[in-house]
Amino acid sequence: MFDFEPAYTRFPIASLSQRNGAFAVDFGACFLLAVLVRELVGIPILGWVWFGGLWLLVRAVVPAGAGGQTLGRWFLSTRIVDMNYGKTSTLSALLLREGLALFACLLVFTSLDGNGFITSWTLFAPLPLTIDFAFMAADGPKRQCLRDRLAGTIVVCTRKGLDLDRKVGKALGWVSENGVALWRSRDARSADSRRTRSRPNWEEEPMDWQEPPPSRRRRSRRRY
Repeated sequence: MFDFEPAYTRFPIASLSQRNGAFAVDFGACFLLAVLVRELVGIPILGWVWFGGLWLLVRAVVPAGAGGQTLGRWFLSTRIVDMNYGKTSTLSALLLREGLALFACLLVFTSLDGNGFITSWTLFAPLPLTIDFAFMAADGPKRQCLRDRLAGTIVVCTRKGLDLDRKVGKALGWVSENGVALWRSRDARSADSRRTRSRPNWEEEPMDWQEPPPSRRRRSRRRY
């Protein structure tokens, strides 16, 4: 089918934790900025507008000029590319991809913000995103969600970025290993101390109970 090897076979595909972590960072940044701007402006309904504009800016416009990376993808060292050629996705493809995600994100934004009619559907608001992520988890080597399949994109690992997930994983592994070692050494020390307290010390040298030499009595010199 292809005269060349597709990009999804040449590049390491990002893991589910990396993609979900990057999405959470971008969503949290857009959510906080939208709420902040809405409070400064003072018009409640503008929260939707600000969030939608920030989402398309952060997830589509910025990656098109920054090598396919957003703030969250930079934290986790991933980037979005074309699934066939491995180049940075075009702005039209990214707008299509993130425009489809915007509707689901607005549902979650409204349920968390608490100022819209979808507030009572808080439990059902993340359902579209859950379905999208389920397709990504069920996909094989490409790990494409519905938006990726429609836009023809994949998310791959890159050396550019903070590589936060590996650093956190190494730190947690070091803490767990050293914590277990310290706990075991503490238990061993406490067991040794209890053993030495309960065991009679037969190795102590006997005390010297020699009687002191008899003292010389002075003879009383009496004159008779």
